[in-house]
Amino acid sequence: HFNFVKLKDLEETVRDISEVFKLKRTPTNEHDKPFVSRSWVTRKKMGVDRLASAWLIKRFIDPKGTIKCVDFDDYKVDPSDLRFDVFPGEFTHEGEHCTFETLLSRFFIKEPRLLKLGNIIHDLDIEDGKYLDPDTERIHDLLIKGMQDKGDDDRMSMAFKRLDKWLSKAACA
Repeated sequence: HFNFVKLKDLEETVRDISEVFKLKRTPTNEHDKPFVSRSWVTRKKMGVDRLASAWLIKRFIDPKGTIKCVDFDDYKVDPSDLRFDVFPGEFTHEGEHCTFETLLSRFFIKEPRLLKLGNIIHDLDIEDGKYLDPDTERIHDLLIKGMQDKGDDDRMSMAFKRLDKWLSKAACA
């Protein structure tokens, strides 16, 4: 005999488990291609979340992939493209997570320095003060300072070098 005193508690538990699986699902697309040497597409005029997400993709998810910044008013959807930080897109904000956090979750990345960076990018992008990490201002400067008049390729090049350097010196959270 199973004694479910509170059916409501059971329903809440099932909902909680369902939410965990939503955040940790393995990314797929209609072609079920592996995430190697893919074309990753985002909007032009990259800001903090897109720059950090592009870096995460190139350094940890798909080093052989390419990042394309496009004007979505003129963009023709290519089914082989993986879109990030755009709506609709395969990888974008989910719930209260920014795109960087979504990528960490969906690709099961648990490296402590990257999780710390995810908290920082969240605060910079969502602006809700959820984490208040002392490195937030420094990361903002790494990703934005001196880049306002640069094109997206230059922004990515500069941001990738700066984030690589930050990662090599960052203490684990």
